[in-house]
Amino acid sequence: MTGSVGKLPVTVLSYLYFCLTRVLEIYCIYFKLISCVNLLGTYFV
Repeated sequence: MTGSVGKLPVTVLSYLYFCLTRVLEIYCIYFKLISCVNLLGTYFV
């Protein structure tokens, strides 16, 4: 009983960590796209 209860927070933490890294990855791609658009805007405008 204690073993299964002890494993639960680990799986929850690993799931939260996975979600956090996924969100950070999406944010990084988003900011890269914005910076690329800004660079293109400065070149073409």
